[in-house]
Formats: sequence, structure tokens, C-alpha cells
Amino acid sequence: LVSPVGDRIIDNLPFIGTVDAGNVTYRQAVIDRSIHIIQQNPFFGSRTIGSQLEDLRTGQGIIDLLNVYLNIGMAYGLVTLAAFVLFLVTASGKCLRVTRINSKNDPDTSRLGAALLASMAGTLVIIYTVSNYLSVPYIYVSLAALMVAYSRIPSVAADRVVQATSHFEGVGPQRRFGLRS
Repeated sequence: LVSPVGDRIIDNLPFIGTVDAGNVTYRQAVIDRSIHIIQQNPFFGSRTIGSQLEDLRTGQGIIDLLNVYLNIGMAYGLVTLAAFVLFLVTASGKCLRVTRINSKNDPDTSRLGAALLASMAGTLVIIYTVSNYLSVPYIYVSLAALMVAYSRIPSVAADRVVQATSHFEGVGPQRRFGLRS
């Protein structure tokens, strides 16, 4: 802050600085209008979002909706938004549980779970700032699927142990190792 660069950095910060202040004002207007639309149709959303946001169209001819949560809330309502968030949080919770279980037995597998959790936490923040465009939905759905698959690791390992022991129950050492008497 003491250096001459400090003033330039502060000037570029959103909500504090003056550079690109119009962008911040536009984003606030979009958020305010989106919340108003959600309040009008809280349960199942509105199909007329485009016409309700028409006055927010930019010079490039777009309405810049850069928040996945608001997009889902406006288009499909809070019921669908809750299901969407619950899907991601449930996958994260299952992954967290298995990560804690594996932390004592298998630290490498536990680190994998921690990496998946960190990736999901970052993705949840990122989808707050971007729209469902191009590959964004593939990222969070794939990540949730990886977390669910990771959470199945202990049950798959337990199934293998049960199958291996049940296969050899009641079998003497001669048959177990392919020996004939």
C-alpha cells in the first residue's frame, strides 16, 4: 500500500476501486432483479426470464447471467435449486466420511478424497461466478460422480473380502490350493 503500485491495486478492486465500476453496478442490478424474479415464483421458477431481464441487455446484445445458483433458481425455482445443491453436498458428505475412515488405514486414498473435496469446494465457489456454459456442467457433475465412486471404495473392498472368504468356506486345504489326495 505504501508503494505507488498500491493505489493502482486498490483502484482495480471491485466495490472499492473506480476502474470498471459500471461492471460492478451491472452485476448488482442483475442480482437484485434475479432475486426479485425468484421471489415472484419461488417454488418452480419462471419461464419468462428473458422478457423480465430485457432492460439489462448489454451493448453486445446479451444478458449476462453469471451465477449458476441464480440461473437455476430463476428458471426452475427453489425446489430444483435445493435438489441441485443437495446432490452436490451429499456427494461431498459421502466423500468426507470415507476420507476420514481412510485417514488412518490408507493415507494415499485419504489424500485422494481430500483432493476431491477441495476440488468440489472450489467448483461450488466457481459456479457462483460463472454460468452453465460450455463445459462447466460437465465439471461439477463429473466431480460429484467421482466423489460418489470414491465413497464406494470401502464397501467394494468389504465385498471382495466377503466373496473371497465365502468362496473357500468348508473347503479343505487340498482343494483350496488345487492339490489332490
